[in-house]
Amino acid sequence: MTDYHREEQQNEIEVLQSIYMDELTSSVRSEFTFTPMYPDELPIFFIENADTEEGAKRLDPKHLYDLTDVLTKIGEESLGMAMIFTMLTTLREGLTDILNAQAEEKRQAEAARQQAEIEKERQKYI
Repeated sequence: MTDYHREEQQNEIEVLQSIYMDELTSSVRSEFTFTPMYPDELPIFFIENADTEEGAKRLDPKHLYDLTDVLTKIGEESLGMAMIFTMLTTLREGLTDILNAQAEEKRQAEAARQQAEIEKERQKYI
């Protein structure tokens, strides 16, 4: 590892700590590890469902795979410069989109269930 790489990595760690130190817990856990030649090569990273309470939101493995794929592409486009912030921002946006879509699906299913129940009750009086 060169002094340049060490300095780039330390600078990025300081920036990320100042931004994400108080971040709320999430439904996923991500880990990024600098490689000796980072930022000239991708960091080692993974995304997995966090160990959460029973009934907590968990992502489908396909969503985890898709997020990993997107982050890999973002990293490849950012080779040679600090990229973990961009990758984390992309991850946060992707998670928000997925969780919002899941919440909307749940809301629609509940509305359909309630409508069916109303219709069933209405049929009793016809």
